[in-house]
Amino acid sequence: MAETLWKSANTWTTSDMQHLAEYGGEPVHGISDFVVQFHKDGALFVGGRRYYLGGVVITTVLWIAALGWSFSAELTVIHTGALHKPAAPLRVLQTVDGTPANTTHNKNNNNNKKNNNNNNHNSNNNNNEAAVGSPLKIELSLPWLAPVALGCDGGDQIVLADTSAGVFVGSLSNSSKGWLGPFSACGDADTAASDFGPDGQLWMACPDSLRPASSAEQWAGGPSRESGRTSVISGLQALALDPLPLPGSPLGGLALRHGKLVGMSQSLGLKGEWKMLGTMSAPSGLEAMAVALYAGRGLILDAGGSVFELDTASGQWLGPWSMPTGFTWLGICALSPAQSPKQSAGGWLALGRPDAATATETQLGQRAPRAQLWRFGRPVDKPLEL
Repeated sequence: MAETLWKSANTWTTSDMQHLAEYGGEPVHGISDFVVQFHKDGALFVGGRRYYLGGVVITTVLWIAALGWSFSAELTVIHTGALHKPAAPLRVLQTVDGTPANTTHNKNNNNNKKNNNNNNHNSNNNNNEAAVGSPLKIELSLPWLAPVALGCDGGDQIVLADTSAGVFVGSLSNSSKGWLGPFSACGDADTAASDFGPDGQLWMACPDSLRPASSAEQWAGGPSRESGRTSVISGLQALALDPLPLPGSPLGGLALRHGKLVGMSQSLGLKGEWKMLGTMSAPSGLEAMAVALYAGRGLILDAGGSVFELDTASGQWLGPWSMPTGFTWLGICALSPAQSPKQSAGGWLALGRPDAATATETQLGQRAPRAQLWRFGRPVDKPLEL
């Protein structure tokens, strides 16, 4: 516009100036005065445009970086020994007969798996040491209850998860109280698993998130607890939260997500949400079905009916120990030393359903046998020079 005005400046009259002034602005005495009042605004416009384009570029780069970080976090492999420095020398635990435990998946089993993958789990069970256990006199008195997962607080409280019926809480020492529930935070969706976190908070694995039981759903007689914050973690198939996390370790839970073993941590405070640390390294050929965690001691139940132990402080894998045959083992939870069998370095509870062919009795004619709770243990470990 300024160039157009300057080209016709020699032919302009006072009347033209008056018409020009009618377009706005302050009174002017010529074309130069009219143009100069817009010069500053024009400079600002050019500078603002540059700042805007720069902001768009920076925002785009940050979004790309955030997406890349999110994708890489999904693929992160955690080497558990690097979670924190162990406070004591490594200790190799012993199996039931007193011999040192295998620290990796049995080599013979791995060779058998290479030769015949179809017989992998049978080979594992034949070569593994047997876990010593016995069934508990705790009746699953609800005839329609079909639990698929087990959790506990390491002490007296246990929790069973039924995908459709919800979550039920019971007691090891006072089974006559029956089962309290159902508790559900998943609405109409299935509950894949449930466990107690720090301070006794009950958490439930829903299809799209990890959710706490609300205050209104806390069981009778339990202490008053505030509800935690829903954590957006989808696809959890099994869950184990540490009721007594190791000091200085970020690891607060284990889970199975899309068939992989993942580590989890919780932000500070009871209401802190959970997040995934990444995928955890595991022995070759391990097909995890259920997990447990207490005071940094992890237990993994294999699809072939074997139990592996993970010392999360050092990253040392121990076992495996074979569970009794004739059962489909569904869940596992780690016990505190006080709840473990006598002369045991560490015990666990297991949830199993007898196979129809080996069940001593069935309910309602053709109804599948009810699940049972078992307690397992192994001898006290002795330190070995490595």
